[in-house]
Amino acid sequence: MRFVDVVNETIVIRNTNIKKTREIPISPELVKKIDKLPKENGFMFAGRGGDSHITRYTIDKVLRSACKECGLEGVSTHSFRRTTIAELSRNNVSLRVIQKISEHRNLNLLQGYVDVDEREVMSALQARW
Repeated sequence: MRFVDVVNETIVIRNTNIKKTREIPISPELVKKIDKLPKENGFMFAGRGGDSHITRYTIDKVLRSACKECGLEGVSTHSFRRTTIAELSRNNVSLRVIQKISEHRNLNLLQGYVDVDEREVMSALQARW
């Protein structure tokens, strides 16, 4: 991501491989934090030589290492996507809205991300009693 990709409280992600652009709304607080990042080479997260960006592999490696130090196992960058979708569902956000946010092409794929635990089942049934 480049600093120029932050536009009006939105991060614009350009996927040049498939010629698709995503726009992700972000909070004003996050915009302020992004503005405070060092602007070495135009990238929000500079790579080792300072002339390019860090790779997804590097981000995943650093995240897994930090989580391991905290005693958390099995965390990946994709975990955040799964957790966000599950939390939205638990907060009664409709699947169609979640689908728009996550950009899943169909609801069947999205439903694979929505986990249901026994507490939720009991809570739903108790609401009916």
